[in-house]
Amino acid sequence: MWIDVEQLYGFYASPRGRMVTRVVMEHLRHMWGDVHGQTLVAFGYGVPFLSDFSFEAERALCLMPAPLGVCPWPVEGPNATCLCPVDRIALPDNSVHKLLLVHALEFAPDPHALLKEAWRVLVAGGELIICAPNRRGFWARSPHNPFGDGTPYAGRQLYSLAQEACFSPDKPVYCLFYPPTVPLLSPKAHETLEHFGNACIKKVGGLVMLRSYKKMIAKIETKTPSLGRRIFLPEGLVPQAGPLGQVATEGYATSGSNSKTPGKSV
Repeated sequence: MWIDVEQLYGFYASPRGRMVTRVVMEHLRHMWGDVHGQTLVAFGYGVPFLSDFSFEAERALCLMPAPLGVCPWPVEGPNATCLCPVDRIALPDNSVHKLLLVHALEFAPDPHALLKEAWRVLVAGGELIICAPNRRGFWARSPHNPFGDGTPYAGRQLYSLAQEACFSPDKPVYCLFYPPTVPLLSPKAHETLEHFGNACIKKVGGLVMLRSYKKMIAKIETKTPSLGRRIFLPEGLVPQAGPLGQVATEGYATSGSNSKTPGKSV
C-alpha cells in the first residue's frame, strides 16, 4: 500500500525529516558529484533531495506515482513535477543522466518492471540510485516514519535486483544509524552516530542506498574469421585437396610391391 504525499511532505518538514534529508544528501552528493549540464529525475518522492541539485543541473524533474499523489515543486518558478503510472517512467528513451528511486521501490507491485523502465530512460553510462528501507534497520520497524511502510530490502536483495535488470551495481551503502524513536540530539551527535555506524554496525542502518550504472556492450563491427583461416599451418605446408584419408605422396616413394618412383615409369 502506497503512502500519501501529505504524510511525506509533513515528515520532511519536521526536524526529524530535515535530519534525514541532511544525511541522505551527504551520501547523494558524494555519489553524484558534478551534475552540471545533466538531466536529473526522481521517481517517487524526491523533492527534498532534488532541491539542491536543481540549481546546478540542466533540468531536474520529479515524477510521482498516481497512488502516492503529487504536490507542486518548486515553490517558485515553473512546475517540475507530474503524476505518472506506478510502473512507467513517462520519459523518452535515453533521456536521463541520473535517476533516483526514493519512496518508490518498496511500494512498487512489480519491482522488476520499474527497474526495466529505469534502464530504458537512462543514457548509456547513466546512474541509478535506489533508496529503500533496510530490512535489518530500526527505521523499517517503526510505524512513525515513512520508511516503516512498504517492503524493506537488504543490500544483497537490491544488488540482485539491479543485476537482473542488466545494471552494474556498486557495493550497497547504509545510513541513518540514529534510532527513529529517540528524541533528536544535536547535529554533532547525529554526525558522530553516523560515523560510528559506518565503522562498526554498517548493515543495521535505517536506509540502504545502491548506485548502479547502465553498461552497454560495444558492437562488434568486424566479422569473425572463418574456421579455415583460424587454423595454424606451419610454413611450407600446403593442404592437399583430395578424399578424406588420402595423403599426397609427391616427391616420396610408397612402400609395397606396386610402389612408384617419381620421374620413372614402371
